[in-house]
Amino acid sequence: MAEKYFENALKENPQNEEVSLWLTQVKLNLHKNDDAIRYAQQYLQLVPAGDQGYTLLGVAYAQSGSVEQAIADLNQAISINANNPQAYYYLAMIYQQKGDKQTAERYMNIVKQFQAQR
Repeated sequence: MAEKYFENALKENPQNEEVSLWLTQVKLNLHKNDDAIRYAQQYLQLVPAGDQGYTLLGVAYAQSGSVEQAIADLNQAISINANNPQAYYYLAMIYQQKGDKQTAERYMNIVKQFQAQR
């Protein structure tokens, strides 16, 4: 299983930022949000300007119901890297769920711009 593989790899080398990021994604996929938050935070200790880490951290917080923290982390990801379509997409989804269709649409339009550039 991917989860055990990455956990063992991280035990062998706790400074491996790539493994921390992959393990965060695996935990998210398994809806183990507390673990995902912990590994994303561990990644961000290794890579403080890691927009991918903030994106995954935001997703984990959103899935765990901490919407305002999720928004803050996703905005942090964008402030680090404005070319991060995932962060804009997740912000659009959060605002859609909050009922703020105007803000959701604004973020979704940015996502569409990224798609048009492909």
